[in-house]
Amino acid sequence: MSIIKNGVQNAECRMQNDGLSYNKSNLNSQFPVPGCQFHFRPVEIGDIPLYYEYIAANAGYREYYGCELFPQTLLTWGGGKIGHFVTPDAIYIVDNYKTEPLFFPPVVKSIKYFPAAVGHIRDYCRQNGIAFTVDGVWKPLAFLEGMEEYTVTDSRDLYDYLYLPENLSGLPGGDYKKKRNFISQFLREYPAYTLQSYTPADRAPMLKMLDEWNAEHYGADGAERDRQAVVFSLKNLDALRMFCDVLKCGAEILAFAIGYLTPNNAGVVAFERALNHSGCYAMINKLFAARHFSGVAYVNRQEDMGVAGLRQAKLSYHPSGFVEKLRIIVNQVHNRT
Repeated sequence: MSIIKNGVQNAECRMQNDGLSYNKSNLNSQFPVPGCQFHFRPVEIGDIPLYYEYIAANAGYREYYGCELFPQTLLTWGGGKIGHFVTPDAIYIVDNYKTEPLFFPPVVKSIKYFPAAVGHIRDYCRQNGIAFTVDGVWKPLAFLEGMEEYTVTDSRDLYDYLYLPENLSGLPGGDYKKKRNFISQFLREYPAYTLQSYTPADRAPMLKMLDEWNAEHYGADGAERDRQAVVFSLKNLDALRMFCDVLKCGAEILAFAIGYLTPNNAGVVAFERALNHSGCYAMINKLFAARHFSGVAYVNRQEDMGVAGLRQAKLSYHPSGFVEKLRIIVNQVHNRT
């Protein structure tokens, strides 16, 4: 059931911010409660400053080092199926990729408004016969006053892994001995390696490598969505405020990584793909962190999605912490009222 509509509901209004414009077409200052109805439209690249504005306005987000509320994540993985509805207090986000709509945590301008915004989602779900679930809620938001009517469960598979940039780039001490051994192995195998910024000439060999990688790691649906996300990112790197590096030996592409910086002083590794031998993963990880993330508080390498091998790999880099996320549903006693 798609609840995202193409086009807009109100007259177009654009506001300038940091050189980009964003569309406030769906901002309804008379947002009714109760009896609310959202009019979702697809998230667009021009909405990036809008999200930055709302997150910057909320002091409660200052130590938020996650990535799912930033539009780069919504745009690259959305495939046009992630939509939002904007009000003066909150951005409501829905993922229509699967049959049943999935709601993201609302992005609120004030921390005190979060419980009310979740309540609007609950009311909308009740009115439209949609199962109410908000997944990926940052832990500090889940236990605010006003959230008592919800059941909160842990979403460990969605925890983002946070690393100190100096640990990824320097690989210091005994904890990283195995990683340094992988780097030495890589240097013996590829002494003439280069790390270069992405150019359009890299696109075809990168996608060839990506297709081979996906064939080993994903089913058909997952592989196609991953490919679409990477292609979208490469096509729109500058507009998305992202960057991409390519690790090569001669003409052969050994690995690539795509990332971005958040306004909350975090670096995000959005994509990292490598040949599965001779320390290619260890090398692109080290070089990418050194080149782009030396000044950030943390590097976010995203979640493990409950995949055992991926969890083991992320833990092997000794994270400094996690962005803990929870799932909220309505308590049964409240659900009957």
